[in-house]
Amino acid sequence: MNRLLRFFNVLALCTLVSGCELICQAGTGTCGMSGEQAHQLLHPKVYGEYWTKPGMSTAVRSQDSISCGGSDRGPDFSAQQLNATKKPEDINEFAARTRLSMAWVECMQSKGYEYHHEP
Repeated sequence: MNRLLRFFNVLALCTLVSGCELICQAGTGTCGMSGEQAHQLLHPKVYGEYWTKPGMSTAVRSQDSISCGGSDRGPDFSAQQLNATKKPEDINEFAARTRLSMAWVECMQSKGYEYHHEP
């Protein structure tokens, strides 16, 4: 009986330890990562931050994005912009959003920006 009880205690302890590891990985995904890796995982960049050019600052990029029809965070468009771009044959705003996004990308590229996505 003592052996059986000891076996179940060891089994319970192993389950608890492996369960904590699973919770750690599933809950935050940061177990075993460096502080910088965990920060990047938990706080990813907004899309606009991946657009860079030599000598630019965050403030300049934000202004350029706005002048290209987006927001300070990238190609975010208002309902008014989407409605103005929407064509009668468009079923929803997807095609209008795509047209605006393509125009935003072309504008940013014309200003010397390149898209760089680090994994």
